[in-house]
Amino acid sequence: MIENKITNQLETILNDFLNKLKTKMDEILATTAEPKISELQNRLEIMSMELNKADVEIERLNLENELLKERVEGGLGIDVLHFSKFKITKSEFIKTMWEILDNTQHNVMIVVPFISDLEVLEVFKMSSSVNIRIACSIDPASEEHLELLKKYTNINQIKIRNYPGEDRYIILRDGEDLLFVAVGEDKSTYLMLHTKDTAHLAIFNSLAMDAWLRSREF
Repeated sequence: MIENKITNQLETILNDFLNKLKTKMDEILATTAEPKISELQNRLEIMSMELNKADVEIERLNLENELLKERVEGGLGIDVLHFSKFKITKSEFIKTMWEILDNTQHNVMIVVPFISDLEVLEVFKMSSSVNIRIACSIDPASEEHLELLKKYTNINQIKIRNYPGEDRYIILRDGEDLLFVAVGEDKSTYLMLHTKDTAHLAIFNSLAMDAWLRSREF
């Protein structure tokens, strides 16, 4: 009986000692581990930065290698087009505008410098099921402009507004085909972009809508 009591007391003392020892060890480990963990994290961040730098350098070297390969195989240098000197005639982009209009099924946005520019596009011949929005410059002092305005406003499918910008030609067809032509400083040179790429449309769609939003009913 006495022996059992002594044994239980010893076990209690031993367990208490072990618990205190474990607590102390945990405190020691926490004190020494935190600086070590912080140091390792810093090293990991530095290594990640170095790895990113290495990836960028590899991409640069790959690009240089491709350019060098093309020059060696082609025997020519690679020139980036300088669009301020790149000549596009009006007849060239008008043909593209015709093609786009011919494929229109539902709606089209048209921007031209002057209402008289619409005549060459023959929009009045388009299907009556196509909704047409037009922004262009309309001179109230011009009898020709006023006659054309009357002609187009009498067509139910057409909404026309006065946009005085006189700086762009745009066809935006069914939200999926865009032709954008910027008029050059001398009014006889043009910068042309034609795309069906959805990413391009997301960027340049605002240029088409800008003309419509800035235009006013006549």
